[in-house]
Amino acid sequence: MNILVVEDDNEYVTIISEIIKNEAKESSVTVCENKKDALNKISEDYFDLILLDFSIPTEQDKLDESPAHGYAVFTSARSLAPGTPIIVLTGSSGDDYFTDILDQSEKSDVWGCGLEMQLVSFHQKHRLETFKAKLKPYLINIKALYDIELLKNNVQLSIEEDRILRIFSRSVSGVLCNLTKINGGLSGSKVFRIIVTAENGSTIHDSIGKIGSINSIRDEDQRYERHILRLNPEATPRKLALLEHGAKNQAGIFYGLANGYTLNAFSNEILLDNCENLISSLKNLTARWCVDQQDRKSIRDIRRHTLSDENAEVVFTKFNLNWVQDFENRTIQVHWGVSHGDLHGLNVLTSEDGTPTIIDYGDTNVGPNSLDPMTLEFSLFFHPDGPLSKSTWPSLEQAKKWYDLEFYLVECPYPEFIKSCRNWVKDIAVGNREISAVSYAYLIRQLKYSDVNSQRALALLEGAKIYYSET
Repeated sequence: MNILVVEDDNEYVTIISEIIKNEAKESSVTVCENKKDALNKISEDYFDLILLDFSIPTEQDKLDESPAHGYAVFTSARSLAPGTPIIVLTGSSGDDYFTDILDQSEKSDVWGCGLEMQLVSFHQKHRLETFKAKLKPYLINIKALYDIELLKNNVQLSIEEDRILRIFSRSVSGVLCNLTKINGGLSGSKVFRIIVTAENGSTIHDSIGKIGSINSIRDEDQRYERHILRLNPEATPRKLALLEHGAKNQAGIFYGLANGYTLNAFSNEILLDNCENLISSLKNLTARWCVDQQDRKSIRDIRRHTLSDENAEVVFTKFNLNWVQDFENRTIQVHWGVSHGDLHGLNVLTSEDGTPTIIDYGDTNVGPNSLDPMTLEFSLFFHPDGPLSKSTWPSLEQAKKWYDLEFYLVECPYPEFIKSCRNWVKDIAVGNREISAVSYAYLIRQLKYSDVNSQRALALLEGAKIYYSET
C-alpha cells in the first residue's frame, strides 16, 4: 500500500509514519515537505491514501509557508487523483478553506467493503491520541484488497487496474479473480473477462469489466442507461457495478455475463460454421435501435460520427485526399437510429451455437444503423486481432470493387460471413448511397491509425467513391 504524507514538520512526520507502520508494516510512506514536490508526486505516482497538511512552503528551503499552498495540493489531488481518499491534517491556519473542502467530501464504498467512507476527511493535528483510530479503517480496508487472489494469466496490469479488479471482487464477496484480457481499446480503456469465485469455490460472477479514465467510464455508463437498456435483456450483459474510487484517476464498469459465451465473432468455429446464425441473431438483437426513420444527412455529418473534423483534416492532408471535400458536401437518405459504434468481432461474444451478446458501449450513440454490420465485416482485417489482419486478401483490385461480391470474394477465407454482414447492411440501409457513405466514414477513421494497412484502406475508399457514383 502506498501512502503520501504532505507535511514539513519532520518530528510530526516521524510520529505519524510510525503509527502507519505499526498498523500496516508492508506500507510504503512517501513524504513531501512542499507544494512543488507534492504536486509532482501526485501527478507521477500512485497512492492509496493522501495525508495532507495545508500549511506548507512552495519549495524546498523556502520560508513562504502558507495554507494556500496546501490547498493548491488538495485541489490538484482532487483533479489528478479524484478516486484517492484524502485526510486533511487540520490546524487553525486552514480554516478559510474548510467550506470548499466540505463541498467535496462525499462518501463512497471506496474499497468494496460494504461501508461508505469519506473521500475527504479531517483530523486535528494536535490530537495524536486519536489519529490511530482515524487512520485504522482506511488501512484495514486497503490491506484487505491483498486478500483477493488475482489470476492474471500473463495479463499486464497497472496498479490502478489491479486495484479496480480487487475492489470489484471484494465488493461481491469474492476471494479469487481469474481474468482474461479481451481487448485493449484504442481509447486507452481495457476490457477484461473476469470470473470471481467465492470461498466455497463457487462462481459468484462471470463478468465483463472495462477499466479506463473516470470520464470515459462515466460516459459509457451514461450511454448504457440511454441506449443499451432499450434492447432486450439477452442482447447485452446487465450492469453489475460502476466503481469510480480507489484507483487514482481510473474507474471500472462491470457487467454480468451468462454462462457459455466462450467464443467471439472472430473465432473460427463461428466464422466457418455459425456465421449466418450469428448475423441473424445480431440483427434481431439490435432491432430496437433501427427505428423506421429516415433523415437527410450530408456525408460529412456521417463521417463526423466516426471521426472529428480535426482528425479528418489530418488524414485528408496526409493521404492527399483532394476529392473528399466535394464528396462530403453531398447529402443522402440514411436510416438514423442508434449504432453500437465499434462492433468489431471481439465486441461480439458468442456461445458455441452462435448465440451472441454485445459488449463495450463506449461509442454507442445516435447514428447510422448500417455502421454496425459494415464495422463487423471490415474488422476482419482492420482490427489488429482480426483473423485477416495479416492476410493478402483482398487484393487492391478486389478492394476497389468491394461492392461487387462475386469479384470481391474470390479466394476469401470467410465468404459466408461477409455475405451475411452485407445482407444485414442492405436490409437496414436506405440504399446503396448510404452503404457507400457509411463505409467511407468507417474507412477514413482507419487511416487515423499508424499501424493500419493504408494501401488497403485507400483502395476500399476508392471503391466507396465508385460505388456512390454508380448509384
